[in-house]
Amino acid sequence: MTSMIEDWKILTFGKFKACSIDDLLREEEAYCYWIYTHLEGLKVHKNIIKLLENKFKDDEQQYLTFGKHKNKSLNYIRENDPTYIDYLKKNDYVKNNMPKLYEAL
Repeated sequence: MTSMIEDWKILTFGKFKACSIDDLLREEEAYCYWIYTHLEGLKVHKNIIKLLENKFKDDEQQYLTFGKHKNKSLNYIRENDPTYIDYLKKNDYVKNNMPKLYEAL
């Protein structure tokens, strides 16, 4: 039996156009957070907005945009690879050029 994805769950814009919001929340959480923080400029279905608000409204997370944990939250990395957090804390580039990230570590 083939499962049908509800039309409202499919993005109609951006680099993940035609992808399901459910898949993106699982695999590209940082992109979903970006959508959430840019809702004013995007045409997003109201149900997707509700989904993202429930997921991120109280979220002060930092997401990596580089490296082996690209698109993962710091909480995810802390739970799954704490030695990478230690590496980031000791990294001069992060310390000198990424103050928000460094503070969140």
